[in-house]
Amino acid sequence: MAVRSGPGAFQMPVWAFAVIGFVLVVGLFFGIRGVASPDGGARGGGGSSAGGSTGTDTGTVGGGTGTTGGGDTTGGTTGGPSDGSPGGSTDGSWQTGGRDGGTNGGTNGNQGGDGDRDGGGNRGNGKPPGWLPWGPKSPNTDEVLEPDSAYDLLQRGECRQAYEAATDPGRQPDGSATPQSWKVIEGLAGICKAAQGERQGLDIAAKAEAGLRAAGYRPANTDQLCKDGDALAVLQRFVAYYQRHPAEQVVLRPAPAGAAACGNKISATDASVAPGSSIGFYGTWPDAPATVELRAAELTNPISLEPFGDEDDKARCCKDGTVSVDLPGADRFEGRRPTAIDVTLVTKSGATVTKRAAFTLDWSGVPQPPSPSSGSPASASPTSDALSR
Repeated sequence: MAVRSGPGAFQMPVWAFAVIGFVLVVGLFFGIRGVASPDGGARGGGGSSAGGSTGTDTGTVGGGTGTTGGGDTTGGTTGGPSDGSPGGSTDGSWQTGGRDGGTNGGTNGNQGGDGDRDGGGNRGNGKPPGWLPWGPKSPNTDEVLEPDSAYDLLQRGECRQAYEAATDPGRQPDGSATPQSWKVIEGLAGICKAAQGERQGLDIAAKAEAGLRAAGYRPANTDQLCKDGDALAVLQRFVAYYQRHPAEQVVLRPAPAGAAACGNKISATDASVAPGSSIGFYGTWPDAPATVELRAAELTNPISLEPFGDEDDKARCCKDGTVSVDLPGADRFEGRRPTAIDVTLVTKSGATVTKRAAFTLDWSGVPQPPSPSSGSPASASPTSDALSR
């Protein structure tokens, strides 16, 4: 084929047209792709294994539709939840979203946003800290919340009652805790509220944490407030994290595996008791007790006792629990006289809590049984009688 340009003629081979056509097609393809999927698109789009949207700026998290987040590569603010509760906001220093779209409803567009596939509903490159570690159930005093029992509500994601108790001294039992320990609960309740879409929740948490830090508060971690240390640590971690990641949805991820608030323990109410007496035990254990086992170096087998009283008594479980048993009489110890007694409480779920040398048995008032080897003075062997005659 000849192409004329000016006075002469230029011959262009046919294959050159094929090359030019190929270049034009490839250029057009990539140009369209660049327009459809700019750098600010949703992180869950395209061919990402995390799933989600297909390279647009919307994306779906928690059942709602996010909006463009400016130059943030997370694909915009977090959408609202599928249950109709409030969605995200970008008009403050904190970004809050709806409920966890990965596990509690809606569609999680990016399965956590950081490559984590646990359904956390989080958007961004970070990984939020774990929420409050599980702790033994704390009994309420006359059905009035204490900080440790308010902790139990927050651990389950129940915010309102804990927040109301923390912010209203009239709802707090006298002498139940220090104002600072209630301030810890207030801050955690703010985190909890933020995770449920209440925009002011993280501001509540930040102010509580800043006040505690300024006061130099250090948890006492007494028996009455054994969850306070874990509570403050979680509050500090959450506030620090969301100050570094203000555009992320607040989510309550499970605490790390194996983490627990309040260590299990058991103690005896008396240091020394006689066989056949009653004795009580108090402490912290995972669930309601089923049996109490006694062991000693002098005994071949453990002695298993059932606690007396109502098995549904709330005082038995679980933090600050109490339980009592009747000790066996002197004839129930295999003919021996053990002194130092190890105690193991076995709960209904099979968990065990042991205290070595929890108490001693006092045998001072128990008469010695007759020795099997001693005979009657009047009795004599026939051989001796015969020899005497």
